[in-house]
Amino acid sequence: MTQPHPQSILLSVRHARVDRDAALMCEDLHFDIDGPRVAIAGSGANAIIAAIAMSATVSRGQILVDGHDVGTRTHIAHVGIAPADLHLPPGMSVEQYLLLSFRTLGLSRRDASDAVASSLSSLGLTALASRSTRSLATCECRAVIIAAAMIPGSKTLVAESPLCGLEGAQCQFLVSVLERAAESRCILASVQRYDASTAERDVIAKATNVAILTRAAVLWMGKPSGLIAALPRLALHVDCSSSTAREFIRELEEAGFAPEGQPPHLTVLLSESATTKVLLAVALRCGATVLEMIPLVH
Repeated sequence: MTQPHPQSILLSVRHARVDRDAALMCEDLHFDIDGPRVAIAGSGANAIIAAIAMSATVSRGQILVDGHDVGTRTHIAHVGIAPADLHLPPGMSVEQYLLLSFRTLGLSRRDASDAVASSLSSLGLTALASRSTRSLATCECRAVIIAAAMIPGSKTLVAESPLCGLEGAQCQFLVSVLERAAESRCILASVQRYDASTAERDVIAKATNVAILTRAAVLWMGKPSGLIAALPRLALHVDCSSSTAREFIRELEEAGFAPEGQPPHLTVLLSESATTKVLLAVALRCGATVLEMIPLVH
């Protein structure tokens, strides 16, 4: 089966600042990431997803999802949004809730009814139609929220931390729902944690491309195979001059750290011989200051 692909770059961030309730969430983030399934993580990812979900504001720069501007909120009609743990109204059936959701988007009753049937069927959730929203387990609530984000005509779905906090059968249930959604939609999903001990690893592993973001920079970007490695990986934030940077990279390579990227942001692999102690000794010898060392998934 041919995977869906966005008409434009799936996520394009241009020197973006995002604020929520006058508090800074990210500043001067600048990157593009594309593909049918993209995963983003870190504090910068939280800011981007909050802006897409309209719980935060793009106060400077630009965020585009499949070419649609988040700052001007023109993305609303084109991008399905599944916020984390949205509270479903009690006293309604799943079918009634979805009908209300699609009607709120401006669909006629007939079109909204068709959208409900289509979203439930395509996600394998038809059995939930008559269930009360109050009776749903956490994974089922999230599945219904994803169903509400299956906007007719849209080719993009944004899911906020869909697997966060789930385990076992609940996790596998929602993984199946996401797999079905990915058959007809490009998926942009965030994760709260990206280490091997959490279910969210599945979001990373199934992504086409992954970006790990701080509030102001891209720590790492690439294929998930480069992130989920046999050896632990560290993201580094380093302060050094350009000449020192060249020497630092060369010595890291000689010491077996397999560095990727360039200061101020790069990643290294750890091993029995390439340890954090050796890393700090190399930095000290080269005159580079390691400001942050952040463990990445392994």
